[in-house]
Amino acid sequence: MKTVLILLLIFSNTPLFASTFVGNGGNAGDIERTVTIHQIKGALKVLSKSTGNVCTCDSTYSNSDICEGFKSLNETQQNFCSQLVRQLSLGLSQQLDANQIQFSWTQENIQVQEENSLRAVDAVTDPVAKKVTVNLNQFLNMNESQRVFLVGHEMFHLASYNKASITDKDPIGPMKTPEGQRSLVNSMGASIVMAAYHEGLFKKYQATLDRPASWKSHYIEAAISGMNLGEQKNTKSVYYNDEFSGGKIGYRYQTQSPFGVIAQLEHYENEKTILTSIKAKEELSGGSFGVSYRFFPFKDPLTFLGQSHFIFDVQVEYFKTKYALNDPYVGTDAESSSLGPSLNCNYYIPLELKFWLFVGLGVSYHNYEYKTLGLKYETIRTNAVIGASYGF
Repeated sequence: MKTVLILLLIFSNTPLFASTFVGNGGNAGDIERTVTIHQIKGALKVLSKSTGNVCTCDSTYSNSDICEGFKSLNETQQNFCSQLVRQLSLGLSQQLDANQIQFSWTQENIQVQEENSLRAVDAVTDPVAKKVTVNLNQFLNMNESQRVFLVGHEMFHLASYNKASITDKDPIGPMKTPEGQRSLVNSMGASIVMAAYHEGLFKKYQATLDRPASWKSHYIEAAISGMNLGEQKNTKSVYYNDEFSGGKIGYRYQTQSPFGVIAQLEHYENEKTILTSIKAKEELSGGSFGVSYRFFPFKDPLTFLGQSHFIFDVQVEYFKTKYALNDPYVGTDAESSSLGPSLNCNYYIPLELKFWLFVGLGVSYHNYEYKTLGLKYETIRTNAVIGASYGF
């Protein structure tokens, strides 16, 4: 077990495995970022063809901080903002389509230098590298409009006016205050939000965002399960059982690599009548522990299938077994135990409210006997499961 934990720690800190999930929903923020970029691209294409005043607030957002920049604009400044939005939108949209703008996460606090002090921000842009860095935790705590506003604001820092990058300080055009450029960029970022809202781009991706997040670290799982032992050539005992039914409850910890750890408690039973009057009951109770591997077979994280995935696991499984025989006059018990390997594959599909549905198949091997009954098990067992998983 110690070796398994050491290997897991190595895997979870290896960049090779972490990169496997980039963009497919396996990492925190993948889905939210992808949705935000799609919403921004759709809004920019609309803005590039607009003809009216796009730097004004919709009544839906009248009490939102997003519209704060609009409130100080006079008519001349609104016209300047609208003209510049139309001028820059197509180019930014084309850069997004060509993947020429990089987006990266940080979990560190971001601060920018302004004159003689530092100011805390949620994102920062490097115009030379065409790279936007966003604080992951802050981003995930925002609603859709706030995310579009934040990233939209930063993207306009990648544009230029009169061959100079647009920053957060100094006057620009009719914005004559020392923070005129910040006021302009805030207004242009808000214009993206307004366009996305009017085009229905927030509603369009609501179902995607409502699905359970596959980047959560902790999963509580429960399943009903059936186990089949098949025929065993070495025994003709009437006490032999080839089918069991029961269930599992478990916990899985998912790292930001494809690997995780899994632990389960299991219980199975078989009851039958032997020779018309003997009641036989066999119980298998125990648990398992092992390593899991997650695989996304589909590429589009915004679709139902794109968020579905496989979990493969290899575990060490321990069972304590009990066989009870009773007839109207006498009864007897026999006990044993077994330690063996198991291999399992489960397929997860997203439901609602952080829940996943999964179905799966597995195989295991156990070797034990009830000497007083003359019954020995030495079989490869197959099992099928259906259950639900809750991620948090």
